[in-house]
Amino acid sequence: MADALQLRNLSVTLSGKPVLKSLNLEIPTAKLFGILGPNGAGKTTLLKALAGLVTYQGEITHRDQSLAALGAKGHAQLVAYVPQRSELSAALNVYDVVAQGRYCHQDDLQGPSASDKDAIESALIATKIVELAALPFTQLSGGEQRRVLLARALATQAPLILLDEPAASLDVAHALSLFKHMRALVAQGRTVIVVLHDINDAKAWCDSLALLSQGSVVATGAFNTVITAQNVRSVYGVELIETSALGFRQIQGAP
Repeated sequence: MADALQLRNLSVTLSGKPVLKSLNLEIPTAKLFGILGPNGAGKTTLLKALAGLVTYQGEITHRDQSLAALGAKGHAQLVAYVPQRSELSAALNVYDVVAQGRYCHQDDLQGPSASDKDAIESALIATKIVELAALPFTQLSGGEQRRVLLARALATQAPLILLDEPAASLDVAHALSLFKHMRALVAQGRTVIVVLHDINDAKAWCDSLALLSQGSVVATGAFNTVITAQNVRSVYGVELIETSALGFRQIQGAP
């Protein structure tokens, strides 16, 4: 599939330890693609490789173009990454953090354009953090910071959005809102790749999945072909019990 994100023989070694091992994967365009697996499976490292944050061997291509050949600015325009937690310690306000997402579209001596300002405002509105815009990022709660980081990624207007456990630190209402927004991004034609721990979230929201174990892909495809009794037993070391789980939906008319 020419439009897909292709990973071929992708390997990553960190501190002398192989974390991803000749991984091959195809991620379709304009889908919500979930990455599952136990701790240490290589999920976060896979996202960081896609984001260009770790050195890797092998090849990653999008629409048959190598990501490694794009350069830093071109890569940032294509891929936006939302980490589990921020390393930001500078006392920037929320608006300025979100504005960082526009740097990849600006020349070094150029100030923000009208389109930059529109993208920032749209991201603030989409993540429901307009009222936080003037507050210092470092004084926000973990869940609020997560929404700001998502807004920064949205401000890039990148076609590929990577999220690492995005619902962590979010209450039920904001988690539902987040997943609904991910679905809206997919409807707009963006590709959203999300690392998840909660298998129920994967079932409820993802179009397709990859299950990782020890740096390799165990299974890919639709939920029912990936989350099988055999795969769950071999990867997680537990028995799959198929029963109903608690579910939630937003109140009609709620923001």
